[in-house]
Amino acid sequence: MSDEIGGGFPEHPGPTEVVILPVSDLLNPVIMCTHGHSVVCEDPQFLNPQPGSGYSSWRWGGGGTFSSPANPVKKWFHFAIPSQPYFRTGLNSPYVYRAHIYGVALQFKSDPKAVVHSVHVYDQYVKIYWRDDLDLSGDLTKQWQSEGVPGPNVFIVNGNPQIWGPIGLSVGVIFHTASSITFTAAYAEFQYFQAQS
Repeated sequence: MSDEIGGGFPEHPGPTEVVILPVSDLLNPVIMCTHGHSVVCEDPQFLNPQPGSGYSSWRWGGGGTFSSPANPVKKWFHFAIPSQPYFRTGLNSPYVYRAHIYGVALQFKSDPKAVVHSVHVYDQYVKIYWRDDLDLSGDLTKQWQSEGVPGPNVFIVNGNPQIWGPIGLSVGVIFHTASSITFTAAYAEFQYFQAQS
């Protein structure tokens, strides 16, 4: 087949050697993520902004952007992060591997006056982690760690609890003046441990 435009795909190189890794190597850590354009704001002013209100929201290829008018206000934004609480290595296997959450991370870019103030993590409807003392703004789209120390947008969940369902990440943003924030991604890191079923 030709690899020219409109001429199909290049030839497949053929079978390659398959290397089977131990389950422990495959599972730890597992990082799940969701794109920023999947974020949802719980405030109807962002969901259906009225003309002249100063509120706007739009989703585009790079993320979800939200703008607020000049009055100081706190708004909540929510991410659903794909999660697999457990799995078995085989249909008749007596062993199940249970997921424990290690931490979450948030990537965003904001005006100086659009400040991430709160991060809450939910296992289904149960809040398992929260911070309400943050003061994060600016470009945090790439900052993860510096010299082994987690960046300000990485949050380690105390005790690494076992999870029982899907993970939700809720983010509280204070718009101090007319400003905007763009969410680009949200992440959760899991570690799996073998348990007798």
